[in-house]
Amino acid sequence: MGWVTEACKQRIRERVPLEELVREYNVQLVPSGKRLKGLCPFHAEKTPSFSIDVEKQYYYCFGCHAGGDLFSFVKSMHHVEYPEALEILARRAGVALEYTHGAGASGDGRERERRERIVGMYDAVELAQRLYHRFLLHDPAARPARDYLERRGIDRRMWERFQLGFSPLEWDGLLRHAAKDGFSPQALEQAGLARRRENGGGYYDYFRGRVMFLIQDAQGRGIGFGARTLGDDQPKYLNTPKTALFDKSQVLYALPQARAGIQREGRLAIVEGYTDAIMAHQAGLDFFVASLGTAFTQENARRIGRLAPRALLIFDGDAAGQRASERSLDLLVGESIDVRVYTVRDGKDPCDAILELGGPEFRRRVEADAVGIFEFKWRRTMETGAGAEAGAALKARAFDELLALLARVPNVVARKLQLRELSERLGVPETDIEARLRQISRGRAASTSWQGTGARSAWGGSQGLAGAGRVREPSPEGPERGGMSELETVILECLLALPSRAKDLWGQVPRELFRSPAHAKLADAIERQLAGADLSVTRLAQEVEDPQAGQLLGGLLSRLENDQGEPTQDYEEVWTRVVRDLQRLKTRARLEDLKGRLSLEPDLGRPQEDRSVLEREYFEILRELKRG
Repeated sequence: MGWVTEACKQRIRERVPLEELVREYNVQLVPSGKRLKGLCPFHAEKTPSFSIDVEKQYYYCFGCHAGGDLFSFVKSMHHVEYPEALEILARRAGVALEYTHGAGASGDGRERERRERIVGMYDAVELAQRLYHRFLLHDPAARPARDYLERRGIDRRMWERFQLGFSPLEWDGLLRHAAKDGFSPQALEQAGLARRRENGGGYYDYFRGRVMFLIQDAQGRGIGFGARTLGDDQPKYLNTPKTALFDKSQVLYALPQARAGIQREGRLAIVEGYTDAIMAHQAGLDFFVASLGTAFTQENARRIGRLAPRALLIFDGDAAGQRASERSLDLLVGESIDVRVYTVRDGKDPCDAILELGGPEFRRRVEADAVGIFEFKWRRTMETGAGAEAGAALKARAFDELLALLARVPNVVARKLQLRELSERLGVPETDIEARLRQISRGRAASTSWQGTGARSAWGGSQGLAGAGRVREPSPEGPERGGMSELETVILECLLALPSRAKDLWGQVPRELFRSPAHAKLADAIERQLAGADLSVTRLAQEVEDPQAGQLLGGLLSRLENDQGEPTQDYEEVWTRVVRDLQRLKTRARLEDLKGRLSLEPDLGRPQEDRSVLEREYFEILRELKRG
């Protein structure tokens, strides 16, 4: 085994356009000249800074500076390494991976093992899903599961849409079935479907006699299960343990089914349970998703921020549901999402309430009675503290808890507006509230960013060689190398902007100039390409795999043309200035060499006439540099 062939990678690229792939992750893209733009899926934002060059099949975010091709995108979205990204995209494209052979394939054993493990896990989950679903539909032993779903009012259309199932009661039902298809017990264990017996006596099925809810990733691939007992077994709900595919902190149930509804509504609604989400879809509320039980995490909050700018939190009326909602508030408020909260009345869960009221009436009540996140926090504190604290003390506690939540709001304007509303509610001057907010906020690290700040170029005044009005990237090796790093950057930018002249330009550049890791790796990739052919920006974008070099390349490509496809600068003129700066570098290097040689004592054997020549050259160079 060796590396995946370039021809195989190209087939994947042809079958999976980057813009289609990105849209599958609920990123809404709109045309902007020759590019597509949208909200970045890698960080929360309200103004689109994520851009796709459809021709070059490359993306770049001007906010967080993420950049790369479709393989980089999958790596970042799934938090996997390059081989796993290849596997995911190959399955998406329906392409069988092909590998090179021979030298240069060090570490192939580990890579092959990793590839086989990931593919095996997806296949194992798919096999289990088919077995569990068929068992639910047809096996007499699954009668209790069918009765449960019918009792909850979930019809058979939803059984199919969400691929519901039932796990056999036997200790090894799945293991025996999987063995017929060539799956080992170890493969099922890796996928979280089987466990090794503690006494070393083989394996047993992880799920037995439970209603099975297939959990899918954003692309609709099965990665795990949620399972509900029909008896007194504990826990009542059991999830797949954490695997290389499944992490409950990164998953929202029913997201693939809700994708179209979320895009249409411009918002999503979050419930707690699998049946809550399924019933919502059955009633026409197809923008509902579910967190996995009460495991609402920061990753869920970030994912919600990437999916839509608005969110509805819908919680059970019981105490556990209320506590879960409070834990979610702190996570969501920091993501700049417009959040409203609705608590189901009479202690019902959303599934039963939707079944009783119907989708349209449930939606009407939610929209009429849902409150803002700060209003909910105030009410919740006042309700839970009533009877245990005096009125003034309770209000003081509610006030501080509200301010602690307000301190997490990253948007200064939003925080100011909420503060003003709080002042009007309590009849307390804004200045007093601000003073208390500063006390509560003290000790929180101030978030700073270099984005949007100007920088004076060491290689061309305030505009620099890269042009006026452009935000300069921070040097990978610190401020002290800022000038040199900018020269490195502009040289690479010129090569990309003038690909037909790249070989000639490259011959004028001292290779040792590129010292930062990102610049050096991108320069290496350019040199390798120029050794065999002319520079192809599209091919270069496909070949750069190093994350830092890919980020640098993305930034450079995004700067070459404006949205209408016109060059942002006269790069021939820019290169003229680059050549002048390179010559000055060479001259300065010669000056330092002469200075070092002249510092040697005359009695070390150097002829006097040679020293005079060196001094003459030294002062001529000084005069040349002064003339500019």
